[in-house]
Amino acid sequence: MRSEYKIVICSAALLAAACSKSVMPEAPSAMPQEEWVNNESLLVPISFGQDNYSIISKAAITPETVEGTQFGIYGVDLGTDEEWGADVKSVLMYNKVGQYTVADGKSTIQFVDETGAPASYYYPLVTENNFTFYGYHTSNSLITEDPAAQNGYWEGDAFYTDVKLGSVDVLWAKASAHDISGKDENGEDMTVQGFNASYSRWSRKWYPDSYSDHEPSFTFSHLTSALHFYAVAEDADAEATLDGKLSIYNLYIENLPAVARLCIADKSGEEEGTLAAVGDNDTLYMYNGADYLNLSVYPKAGAGAEIGEGLFILPQSAEGMTVNFNLLNPDGSLYLVTRDLPKPANGVFEAGKSYEFKIIVKSIEEIVIQAIVKSWEPGFVADGDNTVDILG
Repeated sequence: MRSEYKIVICSAALLAAACSKSVMPEAPSAMPQEEWVNNESLLVPISFGQDNYSIISKAAITPETVEGTQFGIYGVDLGTDEEWGADVKSVLMYNKVGQYTVADGKSTIQFVDETGAPASYYYPLVTENNFTFYGYHTSNSLITEDPAAQNGYWEGDAFYTDVKLGSVDVLWAKASAHDISGKDENGEDMTVQGFNASYSRWSRKWYPDSYSDHEPSFTFSHLTSALHFYAVAEDADAEATLDGKLSIYNLYIENLPAVARLCIADKSGEEEGTLAAVGDNDTLYMYNGADYLNLSVYPKAGAGAEIGEGLFILPQSAEGMTVNFNLLNPDGSLYLVTRDLPKPANGVFEAGKSYEFKIIVKSIEEIVIQAIVKSWEPGFVADGDNTVDILG
């Protein structure tokens, strides 16, 4: 369903919560393990949970395109009094790159280096911190090709990155560890906090068959509102009449925030995972790949043809918001149409929701814009008031 607008990457968080309520392991497992599990002189690799990833989205990232998608990765100890920076113990990693990868039927996020090759990172050998991990997606470019696109920076007790709005489905996630408990080698009860080297070792010892449930796992949230537009011919006759003669040349919305600052992490937890506008408002254009001019979308009967790949805006009031699009006529001239957007019932475009609009072309002289009602997390509700605006 095209209005579904949620990405769930890894159900391991739910599994981990369930495991925390299970029977305490009686003793460390005798199953064969990697050497670092029992040899504390060896470094412990940082790895993310594996599962069959489920992606439900009509956004820039879809089930067909998610393979190879790259995320910024940040790892930090939220409980420290130490000021965050590049060379402090409480910051485990920043501006690192994780890539969605599928291997042997399992999905995970694999670290890659600046060339895109697989990379490995490790927890400190001596456990002194409990780390929390963050994932964020703020650019359609591969980070390995454009490293500055998702680089973060510190301000006080928070870590930020700047985002260009419009064509990017901005995603954010946080992976926190829950305590695990079991018996040590002497049969004594013990509890371990994470994420860190000790936590990784004991999760392997106590849960050899399900240790992945106790690795960092991300459930990504969409931080923008998605606007999708479709060029629709009223019927088959209209499509035949207009085909090759009238197309959508471009589409844009004026006076919207064009840049936002994403708070990736902050010690208080109050601001993280939020977007805030930065600078002056500007015009946001609908893109199709790298193009925003001459999109060449011809009206189609039925569901229509999508115009571009979605416009991702800062959640905000829908009051007074207009959409602009140029029709490309058979003689090569452009005809600009500007009208109010249909508004949701609550008057607000909300984060994590998809709002879909049909631009219904009855003829060159008559065009109707109409909200599309869907059944799962739509931006619009079926209240009978969604067909609201006649354009032309």
